[in-house]
Amino acid sequence: MAKGTDEFAGTEAGSVGSDDSSTIDPTTLIGSGSGTGDDFDPAIHVGRDKRNADGSYTRKRGRKSGSGNASGGSARKADSNLAGATESLSRTLLMLHIGIANVSKSPEFEIDKTESDLLANATVNVLQQFDIRPDPRAEAIFGLLVACGTVYGPRIYIHNKRKQTDKKAKASETVVDFPGIGQHMG
Repeated sequence: MAKGTDEFAGTEAGSVGSDDSSTIDPTTLIGSGSGTGDDFDPAIHVGRDKRNADGSYTRKRGRKSGSGNASGGSARKADSNLAGATESLSRTLLMLHIGIANVSKSPEFEIDKTESDLLANATVNVLQQFDIRPDPRAEAIFGLLVACGTVYGPRIYIHNKRKQTDKKAKASETVVDFPGIGQHMG
């Protein structure tokens, strides 16, 4: 049979135990292990058919060092990202409420910075507790819409007011028709 470092090494009679018997211990054979009494753990091992050179089960690859939920750099980075997101949400809520107040002509809906901070912090706390992370694409689209509303909303409002004023001025213009002159007087 095979000798040395062959995959069948240790399966010859007399090479398994200290005695020279021809019996083979099934737990020492590569590929054995029916699941009873062996040290296979599916959480940490690749599979029952994957073994190391010494016959032990091959372990799954672990996390790279420095990754994961260890307290340190990653936690501080998450906190700074969360603070930035909370501040951004606060500004968004502030602008949104100002826009709602202007569109609805109800100044009661306008909130100040303190109230927008309060709403933003409460919203972030709820999202954290329920482990909800909005889709970044949806966040970006919503941010764009709020930015457009902030930039163009007042301009549209002023444009519409100017058009109404021009329309009223034109309607209040009196037309006096003198025969032969044909001019308008205002």
